[in-house]
Amino acid sequence: MRELVDGGVVAGVLIGAAGPDLHLEVGGGGEAGGADQVIVDSRVMSGWRLVAAEPGAVVSVPVTEVGAVQGGLF
Repeated sequence: MRELVDGGVVAGVLIGAAGPDLHLEVGGGGEAGGADQVIVDSRVMSGWRLVAAEPGAVVSVPVTEVGAVQGGLF
């Protein structure tokens, strides 16, 4: 996720957290394109409302695709 925007939606299931980063399974669609996961830096959430998403909601905030896939921890 690149930024939060007024009226935007970040909807998914929390599958992990590492430091301030929240890893959400989003199932593709919306601004996430075909991505299965979105990483949200929780530090950018300060001042934004957190509410339940509507059923079937998709990501509608700008995201940046990461081109590399990490094969292992190191």
